[in-house]
Amino acid sequence: MLDKMDFQTIKAKTKIVGYYDILTNDNDEVMIAIPFQIPGEPDKPTFYFSGGAHAFLMKNHRNIVMCDFVNPQVRPIILKNTKVLIAEMNQDKDMAGEYEAELVRLEGLDEIGTRLLEEKSDD
Repeated sequence: MLDKMDFQTIKAKTKIVGYYDILTNDNDEVMIAIPFQIPGEPDKPTFYFSGGAHAFLMKNHRNIVMCDFVNPQVRPIILKNTKVLIAEMNQDKDMAGEYEAELVRLEGLDEIGTRLLEEKSDD
């Protein structure tokens, strides 16, 4: 779905998060902890990642979260998966919800991420 959106739509729907946690286990499964609740219910949640510095989570058709600067050490581990577990935290830092998101490899994400960072800093 992200690949069918124009840049202005992506920009309007995206919240950039610089602080989040990516956890892995001995089986190379991945959990991404987002430090806030993303509005709405999960509707075909998708985690877009190309192996580079930026990743995009679409929880539903209304909300996109960009994970800025994915740690280079976990990038190859993420790419081993077909799904990632997403955990959202509430204001008290307790788990507010969790769901699986399909991992979709999509080229061009770093360019979109860099442009978003540049344009959002101008807003």
